[in-house]
Amino acid sequence: MRAGRAQLTSYVTGLATYLIRVGCELRSQPTLDVYDGGALGFDIEAALPGTGSPMAADIRLSETWRPGGTVFDRDEYEYELVDRERRRRRAYHRHDAQAFLRRTETAIHEHCEEVLGRPECDHYSGLPVRDGYDAIERLLIAWTEPGKLGCAGLDCMDPLLGRR
Repeated sequence: MRAGRAQLTSYVTGLATYLIRVGCELRSQPTLDVYDGGALGFDIEAALPGTGSPMAADIRLSETWRPGGTVFDRDEYEYELVDRERRRRRAYHRHDAQAFLRRTETAIHEHCEEVLGRPECDHYSGLPVRDGYDAIERLLIAWTEPGKLGCAGLDCMDPLLGRR
């Protein structure tokens, strides 16, 4: 993904608005922040509606965009659902790209925990997430899944990483 600074500001606002429209409560006002080297990024945290517990389930969207002339390229992302009420987690990540590429030939991985804090595998193979809107849709599907998340059907990368 590529975008100009104004587009990124609009994108962050749009993601926050989407979360509010589906009933989430934002933990703070999202901002587009400037990082070292001129990179831009954001971190949006929102509570999903639940049975009254303020910490029932959370969505977190985090992206880093590196400068490439007059535009920015999405460099890293972390999209997370932590459902404390149902004790499970689903996440889509692209970070530490060089380390993952060296060991697995992909920079993208997923996390899936049927039981929160007790993953069967630390990293699963994944497909790229198009953008934050796609991430919200995937996380909402996981949150509303009445059965298991399906972690057992995912491909574990850990043997490729030299672990578990």
